[in-house]
Amino acid sequence: MVNNEKEFSFKNYFVYVLRKWIIPVLCVLVGAAVGLYYSVSFKNTNVEVYEGTIRFNLEEYIKLFSPEGGITEGDYSLHTATAESVMQIATDSIVKTKTYEQMRDKIYPGIKDEGGKRDSFFKSIKAERENYVVKVDFAYDINSDADVQTAKEVVAAYLNFAVEMMKNSNANLKSDNAVISVSEVVRNYDAASMSELVVNNAAPSLVSSLLIGAVGGAVLGIVIISLVYVFDPRIKSVGYILPDDKSGVIHADKQSFSEGAYVSLLTAFNKEGAKDFLIASAVKDDAVKQFSEGFADYLKSAGKQVTVKAFGENGSDWRTFEKDNDGKDLCVYVYSDAEDGALGYLSGQVGKTCLLIDQAAVPAKKFVSAVNEITAAGGDYFGVVLFNTTDSYLE
Repeated sequence: MVNNEKEFSFKNYFVYVLRKWIIPVLCVLVGAAVGLYYSVSFKNTNVEVYEGTIRFNLEEYIKLFSPEGGITEGDYSLHTATAESVMQIATDSIVKTKTYEQMRDKIYPGIKDEGGKRDSFFKSIKAERENYVVKVDFAYDINSDADVQTAKEVVAAYLNFAVEMMKNSNANLKSDNAVISVSEVVRNYDAASMSELVVNNAAPSLVSSLLIGAVGGAVLGIVIISLVYVFDPRIKSVGYILPDDKSGVIHADKQSFSEGAYVSLLTAFNKEGAKDFLIASAVKDDAVKQFSEGFADYLKSAGKQVTVKAFGENGSDWRTFEKDNDGKDLCVYVYSDAEDGALGYLSGQVGKTCLLIDQAAVPAKKFVSAVNEITAAGGDYFGVVLFNTTDSYLE
């Protein structure tokens, strides 16, 4: 006989899960609640890019100096260098800073931290120059028409600051002329350079979130039950840990003892035709004494003549065992301690042995070891009375 459970049984596992139904039910409810919260609290993000441009017309700039044309190659090179210098100003970081300072009270109303707001702004605005054109892009989370207006204002503010600084850098540009032109701010649908910022994630369906949460909760519940099942050291089923010929359950009580246990035990003894029998446990347990006393009282009330002999603490030394029922109908031997070898010795002397097991407290291995000890000593283990049975008991 082995000390481990027999081959895994889906039936036992299924019954075990049913007995612990509250765990998956709670997990399903919690999962559904998480799904509901996720759906309700989901922040809908719809980042769009708005763009404006500044153009420097080199031909118009040259006309300021040579309206009739005919400039020298040296003058052309000088004007070209000036245009490059002026355009460089439009991408200077100071323009971004000025724009942020003007717009910070209008942008990112959900961000209260000043540092977080500033970081978000500088990550979301780009100014790139190609020849004599500066393109300004700003990515912003759009959830209303007001957000669209804000995004456009940011780009417009940048363009205005840039143009102002460009004109201040060159006195020839301060007067009205066609050298610097600014486009209208529009949405940029071709925003490859801003692709890492462009996000459009609509809120998930409430029904889908509830279902996903509930299914996830159910899976978690099954995982929890499986782990409890695997690591539960108790007697999940007598028939699951003992051979078929040693798996008899005489009676099982959810609480302590009942008269039904006494009736079942007497019926079992009568079936065995026994006059002498031993009641013991796999571990030290004073409940054995209490049960035996109650059983003896029941026998007496049924008109039986019974002798009760206790061994161990507050009883006789089991080493001095002598089989004698004093001519009574039945003799009940009781052993509630757990000295090494005592259970085997007594069961070998008496023969018929019933184990009284607190199912919620006695490990399965202890129970199997006790049965092994009885059998090895030549005793006759014929069943177990379980008490304090929990939802893990499957019989």
